[in-house]
Amino acid sequence: MKSFKVNVNPEILKWSIETMNIPEDEIIKTLNINKTLLNNWLKNREKLTYVQLQKFSRLAGMSPLIFLSDKVPEEKPGKIFRNYNDNNKKSYKTLKTIKRIEFLQNIAG
Repeated sequence: MKSFKVNVNPEILKWSIETMNIPEDEIIKTLNINKTLLNNWLKNREKLTYVQLQKFSRLAGMSPLIFLSDKVPEEKPGKIFRNYNDNNKKSYKTLKTIKRIEFLQNIAG
């Protein structure tokens, strides 16, 4: 099945990568692409297919609809979590776990 190309806002792609601290090699491996293609997406030189958008949105833990928006979503202030170092940037795995826990809390009521 051939997938169609989607107009994705490159600023939202960059924002999601930075917000979720997604390693570049994780994106390349999960989407089965090369670094050149990723850079072309981020510079709006090429479009993602819908299937690639779905895979990327799962990787980022976000709805595919976010990437179709005209502007970057406003970030809510994050909850304060204890850190063992001064760096407030969480790892990709930690952020994915936090998003999963928040989702489960929301559906539990």
